[in-house]
Amino acid sequence: MDLFQRQEQLHCEAKAILFERGVVSVIESYGEIDLTGSYGLKTMYKKDIDISLCNEALSYEAFFQLGAKLATLLKPHGLFGRNTKVRSVENRPPDGYYWGFQFEDWKMDLWNIPRYHLDESRQYAQDILNHMTEDKRLTILEIKAAASSSYNRGYSSKEVYQAVIYEQVDSVEAFAEWLHRVKGLRM
Repeated sequence: MDLFQRQEQLHCEAKAILFERGVVSVIESYGEIDLTGSYGLKTMYKKDIDISLCNEALSYEAFFQLGAKLATLLKPHGLFGRNTKVRSVENRPPDGYYWGFQFEDWKMDLWNIPRYHLDESRQYAQDILNHMTEDKRLTILEIKAAASSSYNRGYSSKEVYQAVIYEQVDSVEAFAEWLHRVKGLRM
């Protein structure tokens, strides 16, 4: 299966989880949502769904109730929560609540974030989409495939998007050189 076919297959599977299983419906009852990350950008290589929720009045208790409802739907074998209003975490949204679900062979991240962070996230995604071409999408998928065993270990998809979209990196080799030169990291 080529990378575009894989992306489409994963996108369809994620869409079924989100809409047919009722995940979006449950989350929308708590506030405004945005389907972010590789699902929204159509650059899926792994079974990973990222969702942002914006409800600044949502209490921690209500966020736990949301987590319980999603756990009932997804039946996760792994579940992790975080409150960055109490303790911030580097490279994570400040002033937010987080649920991480591992179910079947999927991972789903849900953040409840402040309005300004949601707006920034949407603008970031729109900027990427405005510069996206099929060649760039293919390069992103190739990098994700090559880095699949170490992906998100020292660098994230943001570095991949930065390099390909804005710095004209056009191959796995060029990304490895860029990553080492700019971040001091190896693939």
